[in-house]
Amino acid sequence: NQVATAAAEETSHGSAARAARLVEAARQVLAAAPEEARQLRLEGLAREIDATFDRDALPPALAALRAQIVQALGP
Repeated sequence: NQVATAAAEETSHGSAARAARLVEAARQVLAAAPEEARQLRLEGLAREIDATFDRDALPPALAALRAQIVQALGP
């Protein structure tokens, strides 16, 4: 269950652990071939990033990947 995983992650390691997980997930999805499932996964990652971090507190690696996600999603 992703909700339980996220809750445990937040409790044990805080936002740094969540950022690391999101960075890894974003890299994997961005490296995948473009297809509908990839598009949906990118949208989900963007929502999770935006819901978890304030733009001013976004870790640099995650900020760079978020920008790549936005670019990959297009207008």
